[in-house]
Amino acid sequence: MAQKKNEDTSLIDGIKRIAYNKINQDIEQKLVFWWCDKYKLPPTDERLLNYTVEELILEYFMDLFREDQEEMRSMMTDEEIEEISYEDEEIEEINEEFLKRGKVVDLTPFKAKDNGNS
Repeated sequence: MAQKKNEDTSLIDGIKRIAYNKINQDIEQKLVFWWCDKYKLPPTDERLLNYTVEELILEYFMDLFREDQEEMRSMMTDEEIEEISYEDEEIEEINEEFLKRGKVVDLTPFKAKDNGNS
């Protein structure tokens, strides 16, 4: 009977690996389409080819964060929102960094809640 359990475990592990690889391929393909559409460049562009999947994911979510904070919030748990809540000074610093890059971002949805400690 122990052999059956090991076979089940290895089968499940194999299925998990296949699913993980498939999901990663799908995500990478969608991110490449998004990047190409955003920058109006072909998938053979050298800049895209130098990205890692992690960098594409980060850029996608940074873009989503900048473009649609409410959509970004809807994808997050309360704990995640609290984790990235910002004080006024932090919001100013982040806005300055985005402005240096020619971007505008509204962090109002992520402003730390006032706990009456002002």
